[in-house]
Amino acid sequence: MRGNRGGSERYLLNLDVLRPGDVVLSTSDALISRLIRLFTASGYSHAMVYLDHSLIHADGGGVFSLNPQRKFFGRSQAAVFRLRPELDEVAAQAVSNYCRSKVGSLYSVPHALMVGLLKIVGRRPSHHRQFCSRLVAQAYSCAGIRLVRNPDYCSPGALARSKKLVRVENAIRAANESDLRLASTTDQVLENQRRTFAWLRPVRAMAARRGVRVDTVNDAFAFVESHPSVDREVAHSIEESGYLTHYLADEQANPYRYKPEVFWGHPECSPGMVRTELEMNRREVTRVKNRILHLAKRPQLLVFDHERELHRNRLRQIATRLRVLMLVSGKCGYIDLADDSLREYSILKGELDRMKAVRALVDFDTSTE
Repeated sequence: MRGNRGGSERYLLNLDVLRPGDVVLSTSDALISRLIRLFTASGYSHAMVYLDHSLIHADGGGVFSLNPQRKFFGRSQAAVFRLRPELDEVAAQAVSNYCRSKVGSLYSVPHALMVGLLKIVGRRPSHHRQFCSRLVAQAYSCAGIRLVRNPDYCSPGALARSKKLVRVENAIRAANESDLRLASTTDQVLENQRRTFAWLRPVRAMAARRGVRVDTVNDAFAFVESHPSVDREVAHSIEESGYLTHYLADEQANPYRYKPEVFWGHPECSPGMVRTELEMNRREVTRVKNRILHLAKRPQLLVFDHERELHRNRLRQIATRLRVLMLVSGKCGYIDLADDSLREYSILKGELDRMKAVRALVDFDTSTE
């Protein structure tokens, strides 16, 4: 995989083929990519993990998610590898949990470049900073699977040579006009990353003044929980960053999801489009509900109240999208899809109503104390 063989054509991951836990290796013509390949004697310079229609990776901005529909490659600049035997559900969840727990971690360029030398001299790794192949190898190690000899120091090329991984055929496809149109719109994932780091940076400084190290979002929340006196200050940083309202950007970027008359007029309106949107909403409901369950264990502090309300708002937004899918499917005669959308909408609406009732009881108890 040489960067100078990329060509002008654009390719991206074939999501119909990928499975959770797949390892995506790539290279590019960028200087940092060429340096990493040189210093690690690898044909690849970057490693990512595919998790449920998103990529988790460590790059110059730190550890964050990436929309695979926006990740383009040149010809022969990317490949996908899969564990053999394949990950079971428990192991896949362990890999996912580890990767997501590292969101917000800083990126170590020197470690990425000098991975071979550091491994040879036996220098102990700094687990506070990540680089791409370390993140992948450590995630699998956390699931009890050692892909390489030393998960703390390995290159993308070492992952490609792992005897436990096999290359996945037909995992890369040529980009079409629809893909290119999507690429021309604002990347909401990157904007969310920007807003997250906008509040995480001052919290890191705040924690450092108190002798506490904060690298990830989870670290920041743990810091607030152990130092409740900073709750309002951290909450203010979160409010100022725009992090709590970023979910609304989707309504501007994809108005068809929220207005049935716009969906009906969409040039790609079809059973396939409705089905894709329905599956996307199902996945998002699961992720958000899991986050809400996790937040239920957090104390009644303003930071966590903000987080809980954010995710309730996200569920309300998804309910709106499901209702639109139900109406569109019914009008267009997609009977099975209309039934599926109605079922998902009814379940979610019932859960939101229960959350509202529980919250009213909590507010009442608090007011009478």
